[in-house]
Amino acid sequence: MANLLTSVVKVAKAIDRANRAAARDAARRRAQSEKEFVRLNREREKAEHAAQRERLRRQALLNKQQAEAEKQRLRALAERSKVQEQNERERVRVVAENKKRHEQNQKALRAERILAEKAKVKANWEAEVTAYRQRCEARVTLKNMFVNKWVR
Repeated sequence: MANLLTSVVKVAKAIDRANRAAARDAARRRAQSEKEFVRLNREREKAEHAAQRERLRRQALLNKQQAEAEKQRLRALAERSKVQEQNERERVRVVAENKKRHEQNQKALRAERILAEKAKVKANWEAEVTAYRQRCEARVTLKNMFVNKWVR
């Protein structure tokens, strides 16, 4: 009876050591994957920022060229006709529309960023919940195995 009890204790200690080692390995892998995720996320964000800066630079250049062409057209039209006031009102309207469109685009970009952040947080939370459930199920399985062996 004593030999059986000591062997059961040895098995329990071995299982406990194995569980601790598995938990350490899982924590190490999780930390490495999180670091890799953060690194990749930073690289992706840098690439997105660079692409956005390039798009904004091109758009600004295009807007500048369009604005310059519009100014020249308005000057020529004002010199040739007496409707300078009407042309000025039209230019103001276009500028206001561009400003409004720009503000709407900025709001849309902010909303997209917020949604992406929420989705990322939700995915992280779900991954943590899944990992916790798996650890709990593994613990219960090991306990059941131990109890079944001990009952036999």
